Amino acid sequence: YLLAFGIGMGGLPWTINSEIYPLKFRSLAGSLSTATNWIGNLIVSATFLSISSARVLTSYGAFWLYGLVAMSGMIWLSFCLPE
Repeated sequence: YLLAFGIGMGGLPWTINSEIYPLKFRSLAGSLSTATNWIGNLIVSATFLSISSARVLTSYGAFWLYGLVAMSGMIWLSFCLPE
């Protein structure tokens, strides 16, 4: 997970923000993007053990759920990101 995240989505908030916002909004956009990134990391870390229990989704179900969320985000970005 960490390897794929570090190569893919890990650096995108900083890379994209430095390119698409005007200079006067860049610091605010960077801070909001960083906060959103860390809140997403917190949600995954806080929910994984309870979601991956045998009573809820099992570990396979948890990874499929997170994968579905990531795929939905990728589809949304492909339509909304100007590049």
